[in-house]
Amino acid sequence: MCIRDRDTWKVNRKLTANYGIRYDNFGNPETAVSGTVLANFHLASGSTFLDQVANGVMTKQAHTFAKDMNYVFSPRGGVAYDVSGNGRWVARGGFGMLRNEFTLANGESSLRGNPPGFVLPTFYNNGSTAAPVFGYGTQNKFPFGFPLPQFVGAPLDAHGGVTGSQIGVGGVDGKLSAPTALNWTAGLEHQLRANLVANVGYVGSHGSSLVAAGGNTGGVSYGVDVNIYPGDLIQHPTFASNGVWTGNGKMCIRDREEVSGTPTSDASHRKRERKRIWERNCTGDPR
Repeated sequence: MCIRDRDTWKVNRKLTANYGIRYDNFGNPETAVSGTVLANFHLASGSTFLDQVANGVMTKQAHTFAKDMNYVFSPRGGVAYDVSGNGRWVARGGFGMLRNEFTLANGESSLRGNPPGFVLPTFYNNGSTAAPVFGYGTQNKFPFGFPLPQFVGAPLDAHGGVTGSQIGVGGVDGKLSAPTALNWTAGLEHQLRANLVANVGYVGSHGSSLVAAGGNTGGVSYGVDVNIYPGDLIQHPTFASNGVWTGNGKMCIRDREEVSGTPTSDASHRKRERKRIWERNCTGDPR
């Protein structure tokens, strides 16, 4: 749910202000299909992050987050000032905050393959698991008669995992806040001729609470594998390690510790010729 409001105020003949705010309630994802189990991985206490992962617990829960991602406010504002009073020199500036929704694919969908729900086992041909089987289907109806590798279920251990398995699981920080992007800009325009305008400006941006490893092209569910230790890949080049948390293989966690920032300067000019407007821009990093 969202509510938006905006207004434009002409303070005087030289100064105009535009401002607005948006309120969002992104809710708290839950399953829509009866029988679907959500289980999330919760870090435990420990002196290091690896200790927190090793002692973590997979817990069944009804929703992704500890509470609704509610009361998310996104303000914005801008001003335009006619410096000369005749429209030939105009200064503009503004800022805007964008608060983005945490997608269902990263929330609810990433927890459905965790024990005690349905799991997605990985089969290796190195003896550490049942061997993978490749073959043709024998019928046209589900499950199509494909030969399946042997997978023997086992009781969950004290941490909610299956010891020695290569099950890929996911986790979401239950206290996630909405990813935030703040943009600001300032510029000065000057009318050189009746059909020619020049402009110089500055644009900056800063992101916070961004999803770690997010924004992958074509990816809808992503995260950082935390079930590893220094030298893990060297010792297990076939990715057959159980990591520090022995209840599964790869463990992708979604957290909010990423930040970003980009300053940009630009210069441009616009020219009107009959019914067409030509514009040239030059942008660069002032750092």
